Amino acid sequence: MRPLKRIVTVWLFVLVVSQTPAFAQVVQLPSVHTFSYSGSVLVPDSGSAFLGGRSSYAAGAASRPGSSAMGSQGGSSAASVHATIIDLEAMDREILGFDPRQRRVDPSLSADSVSRGTEEGKELVRFARSQYRLGNRRLAFEVYQMALEILPSDLRDLAVAEMRRVFPADAVRMASARTALAD
Repeated sequence: MRPLKRIVTVWLFVLVVSQTPAFAQVVQLPSVHTFSYSGSVLVPDSGSAFLGGRSSYAAGAASRPGSSAMGSQGGSSAASVHATIIDLEAMDREILGFDPRQRRVDPSLSADSVSRGTEEGKELVRFARSQYRLGNRRLAFEVYQMALEILPSDLRDLAVAEMRRVFPADAVRMASARTALAD
């Protein structure tokens, strides 16, 4: 009688389990998509640049006799940069009553801080050369111009001569930039 008792118990268990209503449960897992950007952009003061993005869309449908279902999913992401340049030196010159557009030579500056500015200008020229060798002509030109603003007059003349050799078509633009710096 024991085997019969086991069969009846299993049959009752299956009957009870099959008769209990199953409640629908939905578990939504997080979905994370990433993309990366590698490159450089020139952004003017108070300007912005769109770096890139991605978008996706998927749709589907299923049907069975007596029922049908449809679903869709979409998403997008993008990256951009917004630049604001704050010239603290110009603000200081304006607060002290000087013309904020002119560079002011402070007599209290030590030779060490002046040489740091010279070193920074030299480093900018080295960076411009490397960018030119890599084929980034526009970036190299802009960095050369940044170096011209920092370098002392003797080194500035050398950098201008180098720019004329590297960018002969832009000699007029460069000469006007040099004239503006000298004023």
